Amino acid sequence: MLTQTTVESPLLNLTGTVHWRDRWWLLDVETSGLDRQEDDIIALRLACMENYNVIQEREILVRPRRPLRPWVEGLTGISNQTLEQALPLEEALRELDALDSPLLFLDRDFTLPFLRIACSRCGREFSKPCLLLDRLTAMLLGGSPRQKTERFLEKLPPPDRLRGMPPRNSDLRKLYELSLAVFYALENVHHIQDTAQLNDWNFYGIILSNLRGGTKMLIKNMEYLSQRLRCTDEEKDACLETITEILHFWTDTRKNGLLAIGGDRAEQDPNPFFRACLLDAIEWMGSEDEPLLEELFAQYLIAGDYTGGLFLQNMVIAEGILAYLKFLQEHEDGGSFQQWGDRLPAVVGGYFGVEHREKVRKTIRQEIRKWERDVKKTSFLPEFDALGSLPLPLCEKLLRDTYDDHYAFGDRALALALKYASGAVQDHVLSVLSPEERDAMEEEMDACTLVRQTDVEHAQREILERAASYESSER
Repeated sequence: MLTQTTVESPLLNLTGTVHWRDRWWLLDVETSGLDRQEDDIIALRLACMENYNVIQEREILVRPRRPLRPWVEGLTGISNQTLEQALPLEEALRELDALDSPLLFLDRDFTLPFLRIACSRCGREFSKPCLLLDRLTAMLLGGSPRQKTERFLEKLPPPDRLRGMPPRNSDLRKLYELSLAVFYALENVHHIQDTAQLNDWNFYGIILSNLRGGTKMLIKNMEYLSQRLRCTDEEKDACLETITEILHFWTDTRKNGLLAIGGDRAEQDPNPFFRACLLDAIEWMGSEDEPLLEELFAQYLIAGDYTGGLFLQNMVIAEGILAYLKFLQEHEDGGSFQQWGDRLPAVVGGYFGVEHREKVRKTIRQEIRKWERDVKKTSFLPEFDALGSLPLPLCEKLLRDTYDDHYAFGDRALALALKYASGAVQDHVLSVLSPEERDAMEEEMDACTLVRQTDVEHAQREILERAASYESSER
């Protein structure tokens, strides 16, 4: 059973529900330098915003551990003389804690580390409820979360007016303008009314879908994928069954035509995402709208509240269906089961991570071998089918005489003979091996490619003669 997986929220230390029109404290910090460990916070500049209006401004000066350098005084407008009357760090942090509303500041690369280190120096953790704008702004406006406020503001149209009186401090004013743009877009464009809706990573997809580049940006957005693809090994193992279903698109269509994957399979599948994508693929296949299927599937991913194993499963479904339609376009004769099996790991295998690379490939190889055994009713040499009734002790002797003590491959004739044997013969002879040993043998059989008919005939006759000698010695 695939389940939702809890992932890290894009919010930081913000619990409960806070509406955009509620009270927020905009925060900008001034420091004695850029080194988080060596330099200090020297000022906490604050503006209280309520219902999108600034109603109060404050400044908390903080006494540094050492005097400011002249260039810092000039840059910040704060002198060493002024800081002589400033609050000690611990007292300043208590003033920050006493604020009655969550903090709102820009970045997690400058402000947040300085706050955390400052708290650590006082023997505590930074726990003030807060919301960071950098990631939200990047999603709404494009670009990197590490951009300065000015670069974000360049992408905004000039405001007709600022609501209320904006902050006097220039840095706080920029943060205020940015906050208005972000909150307005969340509320009115994306219909995200409060922070409770941000606790679900689904909002990420909603926003990303509206960025320039559309849903294709969504599918390829690394941060979006890395957050929603976080799943356990058990969830990944469960998704291997979905790869098997995608693989058998080929066998279904070869047997019952293309409509087979959109008929009973679509109607009976318990996953509504799978059903919808299959039905859309059949409906749109070959039409001028077929190129839009990728965008449609991405929209389904956005709208659905999928994370963890369920998101992985649906990514495999979406990518697998699109890849199979492309495969059919490339192969007018439908291609071969082996060709489709070779294509599939490159399409969906990467979503499982490098640790599952071999599991994905092994799952596909095993399924192809199983199908080949099912369709092979007779061996290349009809008389080779007699090995299907060879007593199991003699089967084991045949294998042991062909292998060394560790069942390492020692005779190509056996692998070649079994590769072109009926499925019944393969299952019977190989049944005496352990799963690991059987895998090794089947890999040797897979390696027998580009062979001549005379080689197959010679190999099967050789094995038949060997088996006959065993039966003679038993009499």
